[in-house]
Amino acid sequence: MVWRWRPGRVLALGARGERVRTLQETLAALGFDPGPIDGVYGLLTRQAVRECQRRYGLVADGVAGPQLHRLFREPALRLGPSQALLGLLPPGEAGPWARWAGAYPALSAFVWSSRLASWEPARIELAAKAWSHQLAEAGAGTPAAPPWIWRLTFGPPQGAEAPAGNGREGTEAGRRPEEFPLPWSGPGRRARRALVAAITSVVDRFRPLGVDLDLEPVWPGEGRRWVHLLAALRPLLERRGRLLMATRDLSRRPRIRPAWADDLPMGLLLQQVHLLILARRAVAGLSPPGPLGTAALAGLLAGLGRAHAYKVLVELPLEALRWTQGEDQPLTGPDPVPYREAKVAAITHGRRIEWDDEVGAASFRLRRGSRVEQYWLPSVRSVERLLEQVRARRLAGVVLAPLGAEDPRLSRFLPGPLHPWRPTQAGPGDIPPAAGA
Repeated sequence: MVWRWRPGRVLALGARGERVRTLQETLAALGFDPGPIDGVYGLLTRQAVRECQRRYGLVADGVAGPQLHRLFREPALRLGPSQALLGLLPPGEAGPWARWAGAYPALSAFVWSSRLASWEPARIELAAKAWSHQLAEAGAGTPAAPPWIWRLTFGPPQGAEAPAGNGREGTEAGRRPEEFPLPWSGPGRRARRALVAAITSVVDRFRPLGVDLDLEPVWPGEGRRWVHLLAALRPLLERRGRLLMATRDLSRRPRIRPAWADDLPMGLLLQQVHLLILARRAVAGLSPPGPLGTAALAGLLAGLGRAHAYKVLVELPLEALRWTQGEDQPLTGPDPVPYREAKVAAITHGRRIEWDDEVGAASFRLRRGSRVEQYWLPSVRSVERLLEQVRARRLAGVVLAPLGAEDPRLSRFLPGPLHPWRPTQAGPGDIPPAAGA
């Protein structure tokens, strides 16, 4: 069913016709009760429109106008009771993806990530050639390839520091330093044109379900550059029937004071993309248990209104985390560790893995000489509790990151309490109406 709209046409109490019938069918498909599907805009239809407007943060006037039309065109809204169950492939994974599809049959799609380390147009062109070569080796774009999403990250790898004097210290009040390495800023006009051309060329050849831009860190004064990039990409991807996504890592998001200095707030970003991924990744300095457990998920979604939940996915870490403390040394970490490696360490040293119900994750502690190591593990039990919260909050889905580092029992447990979206090579066209319909 495709929701079509004629400019200037507003449906209100008393309207009749085929468009009213389409509106009633759409409301019924979303779980609202418009009364009989008879093409008459009556009191029950008006009440259903009001309930829909309240749920998704619109003015509840009972009139089906342009705002409701834009809402119905959102691909994420049409997931209905299903969720997107995505899995992040390990960094540097270049082999055929068929084996991953066989190991994780419950996943909706895989996420393949690549990195852009410079805004120079010449380097963007070279990077696009490298991406195409890697995707061709992985078998992307072929009929046998599983559905996949392309994540594009920017800047140096996590943990690489900017040269002294070129960092972002002192930017809380919105001050922008005179000089800093290019990868840490937003794209300028020339870089934006080159990047849009590179992305569209890769999308046309390998046909991912969508493109995910990992935006953090976004510094004061740089948000408008990212908005311009998203605004340039969205119509191009919609014409191709692809999704535009963005990822915000709240662990790396700068604390901007005052709030008005943040020129890329969450509400503005949600307007620019089809889906938003919220993550809280392990970075140096986080205290235990870090981003693991149900308590971390509650913090991740703090401040997110129910009206926008249908467009939000959360990234769930699958790796165990290790903190280390030595004599007369501060606590350091977290260091990501594969679940199997952490489990072997516990068995080797005879340590019992205990479940912390308040955190929603398992943990143990062991001693190596003068060092004390504390591990927190995302077991199948903790992942199950997280997925139950995702379903209860009516989120768009989850990203499991990274595959291959999780509890070995997880692949047999999935999809757990979720009803995964089952896309085909048609991409978001499986969600009526498709993006750009």
